[in-house]
Amino acid sequence: MNALDRLRQGRSGEDGFTLVELLVTMLITGIVLSMIGVFFANISRLTSWSGKDRDATGQAALALDAVRAVVRVATNVPKSTTETYWAIQYGTPTQLQIIAYSNTSVSDSAPVLVTFNLGSDGTFTEQRQAATMSPLTGFYAFNGSVTKTTIANGFVASGAETPFFQYLDQSFKPLNASPKLSDADRQNNVTLIRVTTTLDPTTAGGPDGKVIVTSSIGMPNLDRDVVATASVPNLPTPTETPTPTPTVTKSSSAPAASPTPTTGASSGGSGTGTGTGSGPGTGPGTSTPTTGTGGGGTGSTGGGSGTSTPAPSSSSPKPTATATPTPKPTATAKPPVVIDQ
Repeated sequence: MNALDRLRQGRSGEDGFTLVELLVTMLITGIVLSMIGVFFANISRLTSWSGKDRDATGQAALALDAVRAVVRVATNVPKSTTETYWAIQYGTPTQLQIIAYSNTSVSDSAPVLVTFNLGSDGTFTEQRQAATMSPLTGFYAFNGSVTKTTIANGFVASGAETPFFQYLDQSFKPLNASPKLSDADRQNNVTLIRVTTTLDPTTAGGPDGKVIVTSSIGMPNLDRDVVATASVPNLPTPTETPTPTPTVTKSSSAPAASPTPTTGASSGGSGTGTGTGSGPGTGPGTSTPTTGTGGGGTGSTGGGSGTSTPAPSSSSPKPTATATPTPKPTATAKPPVVIDQ
């Protein structure tokens, strides 16, 4: 084998990629790596947003819990024999000043004056001032020490769709609090205080959504009932119908099975009557139990009813049942006979 043959054999045994195959492989690898990179970037961004939303919700919960703990125990406090510290001292869309028996104890049962404020930087603070009782008058005065605490932050102070504080009447209608509540409303009309926290935890590259948490808080110590928006009809209370009890009437004699015509103590007189038949009819008359008078008997030839003369009664009439006499069938026609008694 000469050198030329060896060169040809070596070339035929070499393996490798062509330029086209190499370019296609690089293109596919780049696409896959790009997809993986986008996936991990989205996961990282969503994790960051989720953490910020969770933090924002926690800040809203802190603010709502602080306000709820005070508003639920808000109360009016006598200032003197003629004056009163009203529960709501001051109210605006971003500030609430209220009197409440909050965080009291056996040794310290005095009310406190609490002021909630939402600053322009989105910081929500609470300021407390304790009350002291005058030993001479026995009334409280809010002249104690003042403490201020930052409750939460990150709130939208300006540009929020709903004010931070809203004051509702008994029909859930917001009262006018701009620039502040009127004296009449804060003394008599405020029934619920609605707190709406708005936070924007996202960055410029995040979604547009905001975290909004709302709670309406009542003041049971002020005895202001909420008027229902829809009236519920009063349903009738079912009553039990009593079962009638049968009444048994005692009698000295056995009751008759069915009422039958009875005669009086004296027999009725014989009656004569003239009818439309061939002649006057005769027949025995029947008397009623009380008067002894009765109608004449049925004529033998279809004569009408006659009148009879009652016979004298020797006994007192007895109450008997009244029944309608059953008509008797017409007998065979006979000559008219007059019977004297």
